[in-house]
Amino acid sequence: IVCSSDGLTWQVPSGVTNPLFSLANANAAGFDFNSDTHLIMLEDGTTQALYWRAASAGTKQGIYVMTSTNGWVTKTAAAQVLADLTAELTMLSPAIVYDGTNYRLYVVDNAAGVVNYYTCATHNGTFATKVTCTLPSWLSSKLWHLDVKLVGSSWYMLVNSAERVSGDLLYLL
Repeated sequence: IVCSSDGLTWQVPSGVTNPLFSLANANAAGFDFNSDTHLIMLEDGTTQALYWRAASAGTKQGIYVMTSTNGWVTKTAAAQVLADLTAELTMLSPAIVYDGTNYRLYVVDNAAGVVNYYTCATHNGTFATKVTCTLPSWLSSKLWHLDVKLVGSSWYMLVNSAERVSGDLLYLL
């Protein structure tokens, strides 16, 4: 992780050791690689939460979280909050949103061509109750990455397609 005071020059914060979750850690948990990070500030205004996907090609994947209250000088242990032990491309690009009551963890299921979300009362509990989002029919089924934001009472989703549809790759829904 790196930080900046001006958004232009980036450096590793003093006292931080990178990587925050190494490949050796992923291997020890039975995964081949880490990918698809998402960093948010929790509702307390002082705790950052880092979510990411750990995966093994074609076989399994998990979404993990760790937190820090001091700029990543110290951090919590990684905790798995969602798992799919049967396939690799069903939980791409996690995006986490707090709706005022629960956390929603959105993921792209590339294999099925859909976006799902799971809910949890806490940021680091087990996310459950899969809900499949209804997307426009013209949107490509080759979804790849996304981000979701709640602004006031409006939900915004930015979706990236791995396949061009009329030359387009990014869609704001």
